[in-house]
Amino acid sequence: MNISARVLTALCAILVLTALTAFTQSPGQVRARLIVAAQAEDTLAAPGNQQNCYLIMSVSDMSGAPVTGLTAANFKFDVSVAARAGGVAEIKNVVGTLLPGVYNVWVAPSGAVTWVAGDYVFAVAVQNGTGQGQTLARVTMD
Repeated sequence: MNISARVLTALCAILVLTALTAFTQSPGQVRARLIVAAQAEDTLAAPGNQQNCYLIMSVSDMSGAPVTGLTAANFKFDVSVAARAGGVAEIKNVVGTLLPGVYNVWVAPSGAVTWVAGDYVFAVAVQNGTGQGQTLARVTMD
């Protein structure tokens, strides 16, 4: 990755982490931190189609215990950086895996939009009860 791409990715990360307000809370309400990690994979997704891009997500509490029982309602998603004209996508499904606290989050373009070739950076926020966390994932559609 060249230096300008790294700078752009870093700036996007800063903007997303400071501006993402996917969940609201009452003033003074304290939320526990969830540890959230993600990897994106374009196994089926490709330029010109609407197939799912997979975000494999790990969610644990501050002690490292897996957070289980999450559904699509627990996840909020944003395409923070998109390849040219390819920035409209949404969560289609969330599937638990065999490992507790690990989820396969399916995202795909909305409406008639298709994936386009290039890099995408996704921001994903997770909330469960009184816990919340967020992370970024990058994928190259090719």
